[in-house]
Amino acid sequence: MSFEWRNDFDWLAAAACRGAPPELFYDDPLPLDGEMNTAALSAARAVCALCPSRLECAEHAFHEEAQSALADRDGVRAGMTPAQRVSIERRGGLRGADPLSLIEGWDDAAGRRVPPVPDEG
Repeated sequence: MSFEWRNDFDWLAAAACRGAPPELFYDDPLPLDGEMNTAALSAARAVCALCPSRLECAEHAFHEEAQSALADRDGVRAGMTPAQRVSIERRGGLRGADPLSLIEGWDDAAGRRVPPVPDEG
């Protein structure tokens, strides 16, 4: 299944993060002095893992950040850190795969194992 960019945000109505504090996704999970806050990242990913809008969120992140440098990206989006989004983009994008599956090393869209996308990118 692949998703096409839509210029609407209807998918946000069902997003699991709707109403969650933004700092859950935009402050603590990010690397500080080169070290990832893994507890905060796990908390953000737990919300993303339950989200029915995860693929739309991921596609929106890739569209919004298209070709942006790592320094210009922020936050955990669809369970991905900024460095993971850069890494997945360099690998050719999502191509319909679930971002959390790619992080774990499984391309569900292609039905095969792939190299995992580490938290540090």
